Amino acid sequence: MTSITQQPAPLSVKAVAGDPFALLLKFTLTDPTGATIPWSSVSAPVVTIVDEYQNPITGVLPTVASPATGQFLLSWTAPQTTLLNAQHWVFWGFAVTIGGVGPLALLAGQINMEPNTQPGSPSNFPSSTTATIAVDVGTVTAAIAVTTSGGIVTEVDGGFANSTYLSSQSLDGGSA
Repeated sequence: MTSITQQPAPLSVKAVAGDPFALLLKFTLTDPTGATIPWSSVSAPVVTIVDEYQNPITGVLPTVASPATGQFLLSWTAPQTTLLNAQHWVFWGFAVTIGGVGPLALLAGQINMEPNTQPGSPSNFPSSTTATIAVDVGTVTAAIAVTTSGGIVTEVDGGFANSTYLSSQSLDGGSA
C-alpha cells in the first residue's frame, strides 16, 4: 500500500507579549486540473500549540473564525500573548479537513513573543505583514495568503523553526 506523508508549510511569526495578535489566512484551493475547490469543502480548523517538549500549552489557543468565504482568522488576546511569552520555545500548527479528509496539517512553525520595551506605547512592529505560501496536500494545492495584525511573519522557508517539528503531532486542538 502506498503511503503519503504531508508536511505542513513552515510559517513562523513574532508578536509583542501583552498585545493582541491575529493571523488572517486567505485560502485558494485547487485540484490537479486547476479547478477551484469550493470553500464548503473546508471544515474543522484546528490549531495546536506546543512547547519545546511537544506538550500542549494550556490557555493559549486562539479564537478561530471564518469572517468570509475562503478565510480563517486566528486571534490571540493580550493575556494569551503574555502566557506565550512565559514559554521558552513555542511551536504552532494549523490543520483543516478538505473534502472529508483530514485533519491535514497546512502550516506550522515557531511563535515568538517579544516584551514590549516601552509599556503603554504601541509596538514597534508594522501594523501588518503578509506572506503567500503554497502547500500541496495529496491532490489539493492550497495557496494561503497570510496577513498579520499586531505582529510580523518572520519565516516562511523553514530554517530553525521548520515545519517538521510539528509534522508528527496530532493536530487535535491541544488544550484550551
